[in-house]
Amino acid sequence: MTFMKQKPLKSYPNKPHAYRAISLEQLMGLTRPPEKVPLYHYKGTKGEIEVMSRGLTMVLSREVNANVRIAADIAVTIAKRNPDRPVWYVNTFAGIELMQEAMDEARKNLGLPEIQPDPDLPLTPSLSRRGNLERTLSSQRRGNLEKALSLQRRGNQ
Repeated sequence: MTFMKQKPLKSYPNKPHAYRAISLEQLMGLTRPPEKVPLYHYKGTKGEIEVMSRGLTMVLSREVNANVRIAADIAVTIAKRNPDRPVWYVNTFAGIELMQEAMDEARKNLGLPEIQPDPDLPLTPSLSRRGNLERTLSSQRRGNLEKALSLQRRGNQ
């Protein structure tokens, strides 16, 4: 039984939604993704959180500072237990100070060595382009300001 045959939008072997339409034969021929496995089970005064592989775990509580600390503890623990896995810690609330405190506390809880600060952040192409853009914009602003002042002077003469 075939519905419509079309090329995939992108090359995602385990994601049938990347195809506009596929046949049942094609669906049955897709390779199944690896099973999800539990990576960590957090138990604390704020509740329990099970972190699974191949997923996104959100840490939410009414106390925002607790979110940052719990999520940092989970991320550092998973990274230590699974050095071969990439672990992403995304935070939209904490500033530098709270992030540093949360990560340092998580490091100490696991008995990891102290981290030597590295103040030099490598510039990615997007950051360096942004810097060039900011320099270009500020030079354009200066040029526009100089033009405006010169027009104003001419008008006053």
